Amino acid sequence: LQFAALQGGDEFVKNATTAYQFQSLEWVVSSALGLNSDELSDARIVQRYVLGCIYYATYRVPHTYSLDPPPWINSTHWPPTPSTRSPESVYVHECDGWYGVMCATTQDGDRVVTGLDLRANKLSGSLPPEIILLKQSLVTLKLGKNDLVNYGKEGNAFLGQLTALEHLSVGQTYFENDG
Repeated sequence: LQFAALQGGDEFVKNATTAYQFQSLEWVVSSALGLNSDELSDARIVQRYVLGCIYYATYRVPHTYSLDPPPWINSTHWPPTPSTRSPESVYVHECDGWYGVMCATTQDGDRVVTGLDLRANKLSGSLPPEIILLKQSLVTLKLGKNDLVNYGKEGNAFLGQLTALEHLSVGQTYFENDG
């Protein structure tokens, strides 16, 4: 996944066991063990890595406005926490019933994430910048009514890199930008 590392790979080493990037990488690797090699294109691995980053960066992550956040309301098929890991949830394709994930099939037959609708689902923490790795396919991003905290230019600038994005909903969150 070095090609998907936004920080040159440091994110996989720094604070290794607690960093959301490391947790996502660990999940991607463990889930890949049960998949056929024809199911594991680079694009699919990156797509799973991004979804894992979103989950681990927003699942019960405390911040200034929410010191003890609840779990997501619905996390069907999203990467499990170590205590809830089950074999059947590890191998479900992200386009096959993951809560809030919308997909389309490309001309090449690949299934790609085109939308995320996670409104009012008790997400907390910050939307991670790794979402830009879906910039060519993500058309819809609905995150309103969650306890997401993204501050200022650095916390939100990556949203401008989502070149295919047509619908963005972040109302009733803690997204702020002074620049």
